[in-house]
Amino acid sequence: MCGASASATLHYDYQARTAWLDSLGTDSVPGAWAVCAGHADTLRVPSGWRLIDQRTSAPVAPIGRSELDYRPPLAV
Repeated sequence: MCGASASATLHYDYQARTAWLDSLGTDSVPGAWAVCAGHADTLRVPSGWRLIDQRTSAPVAPIGRSELDYRPPLAV
C-alpha cells in the first residue's frame, strides 16, 4: 500500500481480460480494490487486456520521459 487516500475503485474480470476504474464508492464489493489517484491515473494492464476508466472525473496523467525510454531487462 502506498499510504495515500483512496480515490477510485479498481475491478478485474479475468475471464473478459478487462479491468475498470470507478469513482470511489461506499459499497464494499468483493474483489474490488481501493486505489489512490496516483495509482489509478498511471494504471497499466497486461498485454491483451482492456482498461475501462469509468470515473466521473478521470484526469489524464502525462507520460514521463523515463517511461518513454524504458526498456525491460533481458531474461537471463
